[in-house]
Amino acid sequence: MSKISQNTGLKIILIEDDPLFAELVCFALQRDGNNTVQHFENGQECLVQLEEQPDLFIVDQGLPGIIGQDLIKVLERQCPSAHFIMLSGQEKVQVAIDQMKRGHEYLQKNESAFEQLDLLINKIRVQKEQKNFTKETDSFLNRGLKKISHWMPMLLLTVILFLSSGCKNYNYFQESSAVEENAPELFENHKKAERDYAVASLEEAPPENSSSVQNQIRLKVDHKISISIWGHDELSVGSLFSVYSSNEVYGKWIMIPSSGQVELPQLGPISIAGKTVEEAQKLLKERYEEIIVDPLVVIKIHNREITVLGEVLEPGKILLEKERYNISDILALAGGTSFFADTRELRLMRTINGETIDYPINLTKMSAVQQHQLIMQEGDVLYVPSQKSQNMVRKSPVLIPLSGAITTILLLIQVL
Repeated sequence: MSKISQNTGLKIILIEDDPLFAELVCFALQRDGNNTVQHFENGQECLVQLEEQPDLFIVDQGLPGIIGQDLIKVLERQCPSAHFIMLSGQEKVQVAIDQMKRGHEYLQKNESAFEQLDLLINKIRVQKEQKNFTKETDSFLNRGLKKISHWMPMLLLTVILFLSSGCKNYNYFQESSAVEENAPELFENHKKAERDYAVASLEEAPPENSSSVQNQIRLKVDHKISISIWGHDELSVGSLFSVYSSNEVYGKWIMIPSSGQVELPQLGPISIAGKTVEEAQKLLKERYEEIIVDPLVVIKIHNREITVLGEVLEPGKILLEKERYNISDILALAGGTSFFADTRELRLMRTINGETIDYPINLTKMSAVQQHQLIMQEGDVLYVPSQKSQNMVRKSPVLIPLSGAITTILLLIQVL
């Protein structure tokens, strides 16, 4: 295959009615000995005698008979691959704009005209060389592809099988009878039959014998809490009843220290660590009744968190804004699982009485009702693993170009 020629000549047709200027242009175009130039004095003569398609037309705007811009429109239809340069003795802005919109060049006849013309000729020559090189390359590759066409189907089949090896998905709500794989103690009301729960509306209140999630939450060391007392902002810490913010970032809150006691206005130190929210509220209500009449006390925890790691779109810590979250809620807050997630082998790490327990979870063998019953707790760590084939699938953007490069090398070896 030949390299790009540095001296590719152009076939040029000059249409100019000024004999002296036409002679100067012809001299400038032919001085390197590579270009061939044919001169016509008007458009009619060019249209009658035009035989071969040139690379370039240089057309004067002020021609007798048919003017330059009208002649170019006719020549565009006859020679669609040719380049066009319009010459004009006057600066005609609108004509220049029209030609540039059509992808042509506009050149005014002045002292710098020949210098600009030389630059345009070189630009067109480079474009022609690149076009010829592309044609030669395409022809070379086509010849080589014909030689390897007998084994190309096998190569494509191999690539398809390779890419499809890791494309199996596992859906959340796929029913299965093998629910024993998931620890029953993870589910809310797990001793009740699933069919009894399924027929009930999910918006109904929980059964009478089950206590609310908030009442079971115990205050711990390092909890950031606000204590709100209705109508008494001076006794509150980050009151929910105040016009001021009481969230964790901007509002007022106190952190339960290692001693488990918090300092409260007019009460002094009060031990609340280890108590449920309900118990702590009842304790503070009794103490404040000594100061105010029928106090309304609300305690809110501002830094309850669950950690989600692995194949989710937004891994990290999730702040629990409400009291009750199931596993579907947490996965949704984490952006959902990624394409490579293996939803059969999730791991839930939960600390109970100081002991960390690792629970395996198989979402593909849970019904929608079961996922609604799997309630997450503060401090849980949920890990979503990757499918075993994800490494191969993730490497496919690298492996496919690599296989293409190998194919090209084999092609060159056979052709050369």
